[in-house]
Amino acid sequence: MRRSKNGRTWRGRGGAGFAKQGLLDPARLVFIDETATSTSLVRLRGRCPRGERLVGSVPHGHWKTITLVVGLRHDRMVAPFVIDGPMNGTIFLAYVEQCLAPMLDHRDVVIMDNLPAHKVAGVTDAIEAVGATAFYLPPYSPDLNRSSRSSANSKRSYERPPSAPFRNSGAEFARS
Repeated sequence: MRRSKNGRTWRGRGGAGFAKQGLLDPARLVFIDETATSTSLVRLRGRCPRGERLVGSVPHGHWKTITLVVGLRHDRMVAPFVIDGPMNGTIFLAYVEQCLAPMLDHRDVVIMDNLPAHKVAGVTDAIEAVGATAFYLPPYSPDLNRSSRSSANSKRSYERPPSAPFRNSGAEFARS
């Protein structure tokens, strides 16, 4: 068990995995991440001069999802792939075999989310066929997620009682 900065105790899953983190070369890490957007994300509000009507156009009936999957290295993006639709296991396997694997070196370490589409048969085989190693992140790991830590810190600041309000008569500013 370890004690983190905020005083909580936690047990690291596979403690040997955390011990090996210091042995990884950052130049060899490849993080696989994807993001998607939908054309149905239309703004419902906008700004215009008072008294005038706001007019805008939206694509009616052509709702699409567009997904970008990419490998992130410490200094660049590799193997970008745009999909016209949501991610699934078949598409992800094709991405790994056709785009990602040719760009990997025999000592690279590929780190992926714990997404079911990433765990289809053949993904780790395609990565290991070029001599690279595949790792899956735990289902949810706030210790490894920087945005979760920052949002937790901001939530903690909201929970603190507010300090005494600053009272100033302005006399200090008038003297200068």
